[in-house]
Amino acid sequence: TRENQILAIIPRWRWIYFALIGLLLLLAFNGQWRIGRDSAAYRGLGHQLATTGHYIFRDKNHLSTYSDQQDTRYPGMPLVLAGAEQIFGRRDWPAVLIVTFCAIVTLLVTYRLMKPAVPFWLAIAVTFGMGLNGRFLEHANEILSDIPFLLGVMLTLLGFDRLEKARQTRARVISLLVLVVGLL
Repeated sequence: TRENQILAIIPRWRWIYFALIGLLLLLAFNGQWRIGRDSAAYRGLGHQLATTGHYIFRDKNHLSTYSDQQDTRYPGMPLVLAGAEQIFGRRDWPAVLIVTFCAIVTLLVTYRLMKPAVPFWLAIAVTFGMGLNGRFLEHANEILSDIPFLLGVMLTLLGFDRLEKARQTRARVISLLVLVVGLL
């Protein structure tokens, strides 16, 4: 039928779809920091860690004015930004590039996770759709923890899935490592 012919085309053209996603991510990358409240907090903490070695997010006097609000910054993203600043200096493009790289790896992990679980054409379509998603592309070019968090979730799911299916010790150890990395 016509529907089956269309579904058969998707796997044959998968490299074109993936190349389009890669091209879109490449064209969207400009290496500039889009300043926002959260990204400024992460950049500030990363800079503070890189220059002083201290991680202080709001002192006690500042917290008393916001006693009814919970505002927490976990140290993962500031540690990565501090490392990037130590290596490249205080530039925007390395931090944005790290998040963009996390987005690419997230797409790859999503594809690897879905490929054995759903029809091949659907794994390709979901990965392609995720790569074309406007919110995903926006967050792939911002210094926020959203994409690295999504990568952690996808790695955790992949590690758990592989651990569940692993029969040999080596495969179990690798799956456990992927799971732990995702959780971290």
